[in-house]
Amino acid sequence: MGEQTLIRGLKKKKTAALRQLILQYSGYVYTIVQGILGGVMAREDIEEVVSDVFLAVWQSGEQLSEAFATIKPYVAATARNMARNKLRQLRPDGKLEYDVIDLKAQKQLDDTEVRQVLLEALDQMQPVDREIFARHYYLCQTVQEIGAAIDMNPSTVKNHLVAGRRQLETILRERGYTQ
Repeated sequence: MGEQTLIRGLKKKKTAALRQLILQYSGYVYTIVQGILGGVMAREDIEEVVSDVFLAVWQSGEQLSEAFATIKPYVAATARNMARNKLRQLRPDGKLEYDVIDLKAQKQLDDTEVRQVLLEALDQMQPVDREIFARHYYLCQTVQEIGAAIDMNPSTVKNHLVAGRRQLETILRERGYTQ
């Protein structure tokens, strides 16, 4: 089943599309979730989060755009967000520890076309903006943690993140990756 057929099937809630999604992306999703939660959760609990990811993608199928070339980035974002949310639930203060994320596993996952476009876009950013993005989106640091680490006011960090997201969105839109 091709990516467009898969997306259309998920939009129409076809069980064959869900089966194909699980078959095609279960290893990918497991690696993402395990990379974030592997140091703090048992294998069975990680598998439960993986199942929850597929359920979430299935339940949000109507929201998928057929303009997407592939569903892989959407699945990856859902997996990352759900794993991070689970990690927040496990932490009493609600903050994430960036050192539990397996960056090597994340690097192995990010082999898509979108990654290349994002890397090119990040290369166009100023070094401080690149560092802020890496700390926030890959190391899961809060704006307060980033500000303390690079000696910058947290509101300035937020401004850098907003401006950077706009820049990335523009580049992705120009290349046909977003609506």
